[in-house]
Amino acid sequence: AGKCHAPDYIEFAEITIDKVMVGSKAQYECKPGYQRIVGESDFIVCKNDSEFIHWTMRTTICKRTKQGWAQSKTQALNFVSSEHSRIFMSPAPLTRAFNSCYCGMPMPVEYATAKVTEYAVGQELHYKCLSGYDTRPPTSGIRTCKEENGKIFWTSLHLQCTNDS
Repeated sequence: AGKCHAPDYIEFAEITIDKVMVGSKAQYECKPGYQRIVGESDFIVCKNDSEFIHWTMRTTICKRTKQGWAQSKTQALNFVSSEHSRIFMSPAPLTRAFNSCYCGMPMPVEYATAKVTEYAVGQELHYKCLSGYDTRPPTSGIRTCKEENGKIFWTSLHLQCTNDS
């Protein structure tokens, strides 16, 4: 089945994702001062295993580097945040397959952050301008991963988040 890659960010906007469709893929990235453990995959997939829909599990994929012992906590905190855009994700437990065809966002893994890198067709992303950057309507919208005539794409979104007067 086809997938959409992560969409481009819209400046001064946030994306809210509370569920991810089966077939989507996420990647963990080690925080500053940590590196991936040799032999550990950093990818997980939202799967439907007959009775449960869930992310393939990862427990530990990153270990501290020698240089990491000297890095400050501030650097690790800044790694997750972005100056001009944000993504809000809510982790969710296993879901019974007959109730839903979605995973929650990937569960936290020690010393790593996760981001969804491929979305299944049908996935919706909810966009909203950050507070103070919503002077031009529309100030929110939805993009959907679609497949038409063999092409897979995100629907367009005409969101202009600015604080221009």
